[in-house]
Formats: sequence, C-alpha cells, structure tokens
Amino acid sequence: MMGVKHYLRRLEYFIPLVFLHIEIYSTFTQARDSLIVEPGEVLRLFVSKSVNDQEEESDCSWVPPEYNEVLGEKLDIDQGSLVEHNYPEAIDPFRPAGTWKYKWYGSDATTDCGIEINAAVESDHGSWICYFQGSLNINVIVPFPPKTTELKNDYPDEDDQEIMSLNTIEHNIPINISCISTNARPPPEVTWTLCGEEVRDNNLLFTMHDESNTFTTSIFIMSYRPKASDDGLRIGCSFQHISKVYSQIEENDALNSPSRYLTLSIKGPPDTDTFRFEFEKLEIGEVGIVKCVFHSNPPPRKGGVTWKVHDSDIPIEALDNNDYIAILTIQNFDHKDINKEIAINVNNDLGSGSKQVRVSKPDVALGGGAIAGITIAVIMIILLGLLGLYFYKKKRSGSYTSS
Repeated sequence: MMGVKHYLRRLEYFIPLVFLHIEIYSTFTQARDSLIVEPGEVLRLFVSKSVNDQEEESDCSWVPPEYNEVLGEKLDIDQGSLVEHNYPEAIDPFRPAGTWKYKWYGSDATTDCGIEINAAVESDHGSWICYFQGSLNINVIVPFPPKTTELKNDYPDEDDQEIMSLNTIEHNIPINISCISTNARPPPEVTWTLCGEEVRDNNLLFTMHDESNTFTTSIFIMSYRPKASDDGLRIGCSFQHISKVYSQIEENDALNSPSRYLTLSIKGPPDTDTFRFEFEKLEIGEVGIVKCVFHSNPPPRKGGVTWKVHDSDIPIEALDNNDYIAILTIQNFDHKDINKEIAINVNNDLGSGSKQVRVSKPDVALGGGAIAGITIAVIMIILLGLLGLYFYKKKRSGSYTSS
C-alpha cells in the first residue's frame, strides 16, 4: 500500500443476480454512480456473487477503460495472483517503468472477483467491465484539475463585429463576463462574486470535450447589465474542483489560479447617488465652505462643474477611482445664507447630473457665560420654589393653632 494512510470509501450496488461491492482508497467521496480516485492512489474494484449463484463456476476477468496490446482485451486473474508488467518506458509519473501491478482481490475465488491496482493513472479513467457471472460496468473518475483558467469580458460593439476592451464598457449596456477552464476532468464548479457578494442569477455554462471525450473545456458566462455606480467594483469567479491537487494551487498562479478577478471600468453620466456634501466654517462673518465629492467616469468636461449660485468655473480636485471634489466658498457668510438651497451640476461626455443641498448652519455651542447664566437661573427657580413651600406650610400650620 502507499506510505500515507487513506480513508476507505465504499459504494455498494444491489442488483437481482449479483451483489457488487466496490472499494477505493481515496480522501474524496464518490460522485453519483461513480468512484473517484486520485492519480497514484490504490484502486480496488470488487464483485461478489449472490448466495443463489455461488455454486456456478465463473472466470474472473476485468477490462480496463483503455486496454492496450500489452494488457490484451481482458485482465484474467486468479486467487493469489500478482501480475507485474515491465514497460520499457514510464506511462506517466504515477506509473513508472516496470512497476505497474495488478492482482486478484477478495476472500474466496469461487465467490469473489476483485482487482487491486497499485497506482491509478489517467488511463484508468472511464468504464471498467467485470466478467463474472455476467458483465457489470463500473465508472471510475481519475480527476485532473484545470490546466488553465481565465476571466474575460465579451462586449460586442453596436455591429457585433469585434470584442471591445473592458475599459470601453458603458452603463446599462449588457455584457457577458466569461470564466474559462481548460482540460479539466470532471468540469469544475464556479462561484461568481461582485464586490465580494455572491451572484447567482443570469449564469450559463457551455462545455466542449476533447477528442477522447474525457477532458473538458468549460465556459461559465454571467450576463450582466452594469450601472454607472458599479464603476471601480471587482467582479470575479472562483473555481472549485474535486482534485486534491487543485486545492494546493496558489491564488496568484499565472496559469490556473482558482480565483480570477476584473476591476470594472464603467463609463456613464455622473452618478448623483455618489454626491456627498460637507460644510465648514458656516459662522457669521466667516468664509463659508461647501464641499461636494462626486464620481464621474469619464472625467468632467472643462468648465463642466457649476453651482447654481456661482456662474464661474469651480475648481475641482481629482481623487482616487474617478472621484472628484468641488469646493464652493461663500464670502462673509451671513444670516441670509442660512438654509439657502444651492445646486451643483456636473457634465461629462456621456451626460450630466445635478443635486440640490440646503446650507445648514451647525448648532452653535454654548459659551461659558451662557452656561453660567442658565445655571444661576435654575438655582434661583429652585430657591424660590423652596421658599414658597416654606411659607405655605407655615401658614397652614398657623391656622390650626388654638386660641
């Protein structure tokens, strides 16, 4: 056996004439109606006669999925037999030259027909046929992780003649984001995420098989209608595969990383939902400041940012990720500026957006003199109340004094 102890998985099929018992050394559970064995692990297949048919003699033989001239059409094995083939060259890294072995497996040759393969390889994948009291087919999966993975967008222009780059995506125009895996067995599963949240809708899958019909190229497609507010968000797909080898691949692997991401660059009119206002120094006699942070991709036009109360160009400063800040100054802020409604308008090559805001003066904090005056007033009210209560009780007690 192998140096590392593997968990024993069992799958049992019950049929009218033959009891089929299959074992496999693997740390993975079986796929439905199939057995999964990693390359290099021990593979055991086992068939046992039913009680009613044990008196009938039968030969034990197996046909691998892809037999060759050395093996012949069948592997005929007897109890206690061990067959070793000496190939002049290695079949693959898991089956070096001269070490490929198979042997009979079971407890009684008259009732059991089992085969044990010392190290599973790619050619063991597929349907195994057992000839023992009839014939039975057992499907074995030898998994291989995706050879390459890729994430790209398919964005046709108006004439559907070419694929545009991701940087030309405009808002509200449907696009297809594709996650592609090549040469995997079986096909992987994919999880889509947008800004870290899983996306389950509008997902399609197309698969293409190679000539041997064992390895699959899978194209997972998510149809998506981007909004202007999605600009700068990350969209990604994560591949999951049953192969143990794939779980050990690094995220930054250039060829077959299990996770792929794209940062969306969505062009559209200024998104008014992103407009954020801040107020500073709104004090009588001060220079008041109103700031607006907004998002625009493409950038605002020259002179394309204006305030309703100001006709001249507004200076703007570029921030990160297509964010900008516009600053309006109000000279000699006075009472008439409080609660005044002003609006900012932003124009870019794809449209415009505007938003109103009411200039609100922050609550003025009480000074030390005002706090002291309020405190004295409260104390005076309390003293007057106590004094009034004293005279009331004194007058009341005097009315009951005997003459």
